[in-house]
Amino acid sequence: MRHRSLLGGGAAPEEALEGSLRPLIEAWTVAASGYWRCWLAPGLPAGRPAGALIGRSRAIELLANAVLPWWAARAEEARDEESAARARTRFAQLPRPGPYGALAFLEANLRSEEGPLPLDARRQQGLLALYKGECTQGGCGRCPLS
Repeated sequence: MRHRSLLGGGAAPEEALEGSLRPLIEAWTVAASGYWRCWLAPGLPAGRPAGALIGRSRAIELLANAVLPWWAARAEEARDEESAARARTRFAQLPRPGPYGALAFLEANLRSEEGPLPLDARRQQGLLALYKGECTQGGCGRCPLS
């Protein structure tokens, strides 16, 4: 398994939580090769050759939704607050993976006097929680943004 060393210990390897985000994101991308360059699923041909099985946006989503929370939880379990804090800091630094159509209305209406609010992965996660907890549940009127 490609990430066994990253997932095997009680806390994240120190080098993954230090320095630039680029190597961390790139470590979780997977280029399409061999059979998967031309097929979307077994027997389902791709219209064009695939560039990646896991591209940059999906790698950021994996880091935001699984890897960094897992690293933080493992570090906290091991009472390693420093590594847990580094994992949380990395999460806060993640860029936005990409736009979600369901959030377009919220994004368009969340503006400051300077313009649209900058969205990173953490803020996008918050908007998704708001959307799922309020917008899809008839929450207009009781939503904090109403």
